[in-house]
Amino acid sequence: MSTTKCAVRDAVRYALVAGAVTAVAAPSAFAADADQNANASSTAQLGKIEVTGTRIKRTTVETAQPVTIVSAQQIKQSGFASIGDVLQNLTSAGSALNSQVNNGNDGEEDVDLRNLGPQRVLVLVNGRRWVPGINNVVDFFSIPSAVIDHIEILQDGASAIYGSDAIAGVINVITVKNYNGAEANAYMGLYHGNGHSDGKKQSYDFTIGSSGDKAGVLMNVSYTNEAGIFAGERTISKEAIYGVGGGSSAIPGGRFILNQSLGDFAGGAPNICPTGVTLKPFYSSSVPGGPGPLTKCDITLTNPGTTPTPGTGAGVWKDFSFGTDAFNYAPLNYLLAPTERTGVYVQGHYDIADNLTFTTEVLFNNRRSVQQLAPEPLFLGEQAQGETNQGVNIGVGRDNPFNPFGVDLVPYPKTDPVDPKDPINGGQVPDPNFASWCALYGSSSCMTTGVELVSMRRRPLEAGDRVADENLDTYHWVGGFKGYFNMLGNEWDWDLSGSYSSNLFNQSLTGDFDTASIQTALSNACPTTAGCVPLNLVGGNGAAGGTITPAQAAFIGFEAHNMSRLDERDYTANIAGDLFDLPAGPVGLALGYEYLEQNGFFHSDALVALGATTGNAAKPTDGRVATDAEYFEFNIPLVTDAPFMKDVSLDVADRFSQFKWGGIGPGQRFVPGADHASTARAALRWQANDDLLLRGSWSQGFRVPSISEFYLGTGNNFPAVTDPCTIGNANPPGCAANGHPVVAKQANGQINTVGGGNASLTPEKSISKTAGFVYNPDWAPGYDLSVDYYDISLVNTVATLGPQNILNGCYFGNVQAYCSLITVVAGNVNQIVNTNT
Repeated sequence: MSTTKCAVRDAVRYALVAGAVTAVAAPSAFAADADQNANASSTAQLGKIEVTGTRIKRTTVETAQPVTIVSAQQIKQSGFASIGDVLQNLTSAGSALNSQVNNGNDGEEDVDLRNLGPQRVLVLVNGRRWVPGINNVVDFFSIPSAVIDHIEILQDGASAIYGSDAIAGVINVITVKNYNGAEANAYMGLYHGNGHSDGKKQSYDFTIGSSGDKAGVLMNVSYTNEAGIFAGERTISKEAIYGVGGGSSAIPGGRFILNQSLGDFAGGAPNICPTGVTLKPFYSSSVPGGPGPLTKCDITLTNPGTTPTPGTGAGVWKDFSFGTDAFNYAPLNYLLAPTERTGVYVQGHYDIADNLTFTTEVLFNNRRSVQQLAPEPLFLGEQAQGETNQGVNIGVGRDNPFNPFGVDLVPYPKTDPVDPKDPINGGQVPDPNFASWCALYGSSSCMTTGVELVSMRRRPLEAGDRVADENLDTYHWVGGFKGYFNMLGNEWDWDLSGSYSSNLFNQSLTGDFDTASIQTALSNACPTTAGCVPLNLVGGNGAAGGTITPAQAAFIGFEAHNMSRLDERDYTANIAGDLFDLPAGPVGLALGYEYLEQNGFFHSDALVALGATTGNAAKPTDGRVATDAEYFEFNIPLVTDAPFMKDVSLDVADRFSQFKWGGIGPGQRFVPGADHASTARAALRWQANDDLLLRGSWSQGFRVPSISEFYLGTGNNFPAVTDPCTIGNANPPGCAANGHPVVAKQANGQINTVGGGNASLTPEKSISKTAGFVYNPDWAPGYDLSVDYYDISLVNTVATLGPQNILNGCYFGNVQAYCSLITVVAGNVNQIVNTNT
């Protein structure tokens, strides 16, 4: 491809396709007003401004802490449709959720500084906290981008000034002030090249405002629509593993693992493994370490789409091969998830007197977003991966009209597997679940003729994809007073404000199934029960079509509805001014108080909360976190107008915080808690001369865990992890010692992992250190160079161990605390517990 074509493609790729800007009455209003009014908000302040990271107004932007400024012009020139995309491209930003994350996201867009997690970044709008979710993470899609004057990113801890969360840094979004005129913007872009023209993005906004000597008001209305792109539309994402292929063992044709061991059934099970397939050893029928008899078959259909008749043998079934039969789920997932946003933002001020001003801001923002995953993989039988009905594994009754084997496929062995750790000398003991299942399915024959269903894995393409549709409403209101007065011969600024913010999140999910309905549809009683629709999971889906009819899919399907909400109230009072003069200048002082309260919940669908679906289980979350805090800050001038010390000052601050929290914990009981913290800061600013500034800081930080970290109800997911107890890992020492035999191949690459909150958590604490310099020489106008070193240490970090770390710690390190979090069934890891700690 030519250089010219590459340039055009890249330009279009970043959505710089079409832009229309119309200015009415105030040309270049955003840029011009920002320059003209940056220091004009209070003419009595002698040109002083407040910079993010300090409450003391100063005459310079460069402070003892590193602050990066992104202007409105830079945001527009970036070509991105949201400020989250802009900030995620900062060199100090780590990986975070956005619309490119389809699996594991609910449509939000986060910003992570220093790879410490978005929950450790404090987000402000005009110096006030912005509304987060119950995970205490701010969705940047909710912040109006069209009215931004600039963004200040403090890349240092600031808990001494702002309180909790300001560990990795602070992002302060500043809107335009004293706006006069009207402006409309239209933006359209798409990805074009290599045969693709998709991912269309549209953004429209209109701003109107007026300001005079005593009052000013601004209103902005915005709409953004970003179309989705499926992973199958790009070469790099159309395979489960790029360049390799692979996929899932839950295939449209169905995978069936049967064990017809004579030792497991009193009368001897019939030989139902079809002729022409390979019989394999099943460890549960063997003595420890022995190969066991050849009683297991692992089969799939040669031509799925037509249900085999009972007794069908050779030519219909074949050995399952992961290399050739695995299902490639990737093309059906979103590579770029669609989102649509509508917002209204209003801000205003009114000068009640020369030294008293009322200010207010109001926002409403709605986000609609969608995620899509390939159809739900069904895992039934003994290796059910958590897909059971109230703890009862699901099998297939003999009288199900679509069971071609003519016997009950029982999801339990009649006797427990031989286990050297078994209390009865490692011998086989009766399995009570076997008889219980037989009674539940209304069958007496399974006691003598049933066959153990080790696993049935089916991808029901006929029922459609899993689709999550989200609707998020964000409300924000703040009102307050600010002014100034004379005291001690100097002018003092003060402000009082209160804010109320709310996030209301509604989500509907389709594509999962009700496990009770699946169990009923596969039971012996279904064919003779009025209203019951027998389910055909054995026939598969292939060239001949699918065997799950719309009626069958409707009988087992359902639509889940989840809802979460967070309400935040924040009341602040601040006062700042010059206390007295030293030889090097006035000593600045700031004092303040804040009360912050968050109340939130996540209420999952009733079936989801019960864990009675084939999707991830999630129990309800309810909680409250409140903080009372007082702070002080001093700015002390040390030296001025001395050789290599044109201006040297020390900034010290401390904050005293008291926390309380309470809510319904994972065990469904109310759990209260309380703690306190003192967080100090010291920062040195050394202006050597007009060209060179040296700076350094040391600060303590803290973060109160979020409502979801405290009280998140237990739920599960299926992350991709590697089981160390497979051939080729040099026989890790912890495998045999913890009842996990080394197997030839991991049964499933995605293992059921249980997560949840922990009401016993306490606040995180941190130490941040920075050192650096700023160089802007007179001989090179417009040239600036800043270099900063940072070191952030977290103590008492709230996190999860991670499922892979748990497996490695147990089987490689034989750490029993990790092994206790692992459940092994039939020689394979069946569940990992990975809750907050």
